[in-house]
Amino acid sequence: MWNPSVRRIITIRNSSCEGISKEFSWISPGCGYDFDAGVFKLVRIIYDSPNCEAPYDLEKTEIEVYNLSTGSWRKIENLVVNWIIYCQLRILYVNGFVNWLAFHPERHDEDLIVAFDVKSEDFRTLELPDLEMEGDYRGPLLKEYKDMLAFFVCGNFVVCWNDCN
Repeated sequence: MWNPSVRRIITIRNSSCEGISKEFSWISPGCGYDFDAGVFKLVRIIYDSPNCEAPYDLEKTEIEVYNLSTGSWRKIENLVVNWIIYCQLRILYVNGFVNWLAFHPERHDEDLIVAFDVKSEDFRTLELPDLEMEGDYRGPLLKEYKDMLAFFVCGNFVVCWNDCN
């Protein structure tokens, strides 16, 4: 991991990731800062598939958090994952939350925002507004706008959230 503000590189050691097929797994990472504890944390969501053509097995999804001050990984237990992170869209850290765009596997037309609270190490989901989009459009994108999480479509539509509560 590289911190450009202090021009320092550190090597993060691997975790155990039991039960994950290394060949067909996919990892969605994130990074944020816990202001109360004064520590950076990494989070990674590891999806598994039995082969390259099968869907992800959400029951085998593993989530781990790395604390940079202790130098150790911790597995988040007993979390029901019923969403899949879009891999091509960027990850965004805003106000203590790492945010990703995701979708429900059974309902591909229902996107949502998955937010990881860096302090509590908890996940929350935010349903997106039901937008009637006609024709070609670009997006969707998550951005930071005036210190809030914002959802953009077509470069001119914005819905903002002050926090994830």
